[in-house]
Amino acid sequence: MRRISVILSVIIAIFSFRPASLAAQGAKEMIDAARRSESPVLWRAAVDAARESGDTSLTALALVSYAQALQNMEPADTIVPQLTAIVAELTALECHDYAFAADNVLIDRLFSDRRYDAADKEAEAMYDRAVAMGHSLGMAMALRVQGQMAYKMQLYEKALDIFTGARSVTPGYRESLNAFSTGVSIDEWIWMTSRMLGDNECLAAAAGSYNEAVDYRLSTGWDDPTGHFRVTAAGMQALAECRTGCPDRAFSRLDSARILINPSLPSRAYEQYYLARALVAASVRDYDMALACADTLMATHRDYYPFYLNDMLLKAQLLDESGRHRESVAMYRDYIQASDSVTRLDVGRRLDELRMIHGVETARLESERKGLHLVIVGVVALLIAAVLAVTLVYMRVLRRKNRLMVTRLEEYDRMRLPAVSGTDGPAAGDGSVIARLDRYMLDRRPYCNPALSRRELADAVGVKEQQLTAILREERGMTVMEYIAVKRLDEARHMLVAEPDMSLTDIAAALGFGTIRTFQRAFHKRYGMPPSEYRRRSRERAAQG
Repeated sequence: MRRISVILSVIIAIFSFRPASLAAQGAKEMIDAARRSESPVLWRAAVDAARESGDTSLTALALVSYAQALQNMEPADTIVPQLTAIVAELTALECHDYAFAADNVLIDRLFSDRRYDAADKEAEAMYDRAVAMGHSLGMAMALRVQGQMAYKMQLYEKALDIFTGARSVTPGYRESLNAFSTGVSIDEWIWMTSRMLGDNECLAAAAGSYNEAVDYRLSTGWDDPTGHFRVTAAGMQALAECRTGCPDRAFSRLDSARILINPSLPSRAYEQYYLARALVAASVRDYDMALACADTLMATHRDYYPFYLNDMLLKAQLLDESGRHRESVAMYRDYIQASDSVTRLDVGRRLDELRMIHGVETARLESERKGLHLVIVGVVALLIAAVLAVTLVYMRVLRRKNRLMVTRLEEYDRMRLPAVSGTDGPAAGDGSVIARLDRYMLDRRPYCNPALSRRELADAVGVKEQQLTAILREERGMTVMEYIAVKRLDEARHMLVAEPDMSLTDIAAALGFGTIRTFQRAFHKRYGMPPSEYRRRSRERAAQG
């Protein structure tokens, strides 16, 4: 984005730096000359002079200023390699604050060129580097540029979340000039985003934070030679006051700041001032002033479509409010056409990128296909062999387990049946509730009724429902319904063996399971195998015995 605030730290450092050597003094003079012209040629000469001076800080300052001049003045398709080289050189010099500032310019250029994927990846890489270094200022810058991209894509809620996160990791403005410039830049973006969302409380908080930081720096004797910070603070505060019903105070603040504007600097240095003045003027129906400020903004952003479109929309609204409806309709029409045109360009650019990526990937995959095919076939064959081996082992273990289960269940039945039948065994004369209940279930088979209830069982053995529930839980560790299900499944096992010609569906119906699926699911859960498997294993055991 062509904004003077992208490298506010550079401007600050220029006016606070005092070189020690004659060579450094000469480099500083070249930097001053380059700053006045913003010529990339002069900035390149300043970079060379700073390198010759051997002053690392001055070299870093010149490099990041050169990056910004390239962004502002050079054609888009020629500067990305240069910006990339500047970031690499600053990183090698270990001037990390400046490296992150230059990376911010690079990402902004990529986004302006509609190379959105590249911009997003570079922003993520920038953040990862800052995190790895524990560089909180770099993290804040990386988050700021991510928020800027979201803002330009009109994802305002997402942008506000990102900017808020960036503000939370930004060092305090008292720590350093770089921390100050980064913090107020983020405050400015929060103010802009809050305006788009209509969040007046957040807008006022951002304006207050920005103004507090600027006041502190001015109180320390720091100079604001361009007036950018004081004018921007006045614009941000004025709009906040206007939104709270104080337009007169807002106008007074804007008028006081107007004398600080340097006419030799581009209007983008004071864009928030012009935006605030347009909105404050519109609030008191001074549409001539409001429209003049909107025209200034449009001229400022003519080469930067995300903000230019917003300016067009603002002017269309102001024309409509002022009663100039035909002009408003025409401006809305121009806005729609421009927006559609930008969308088509974005889509076309994206399609071109995808075609290129597809072509590269197709060629790469084709070259690797033959080798990968053999590897894949081998891996698949190994996997199939491994799965077959595991399956065979599992089946053998399962068969052995099922045979053992059938054997134990049959032995259990032989030991238990005499005890509950009342004809033999130590429990034949047992008159306990559990013994009576077992005999009742064996003799009457009430579980064949799918609606069998606790009350019916309790009445059958002469106790209350609550007493029956407590006895079963204490002596068998189960509920009444679980007890009924166990008896029903025990009988199912017997029928599977005693009635070999009876289908599973008939057994399920005869024992009150409701459906065969319910029967199969319950049987497998209790015995670890389906009923058909149990029947087969029982037949095999009978044939062997």
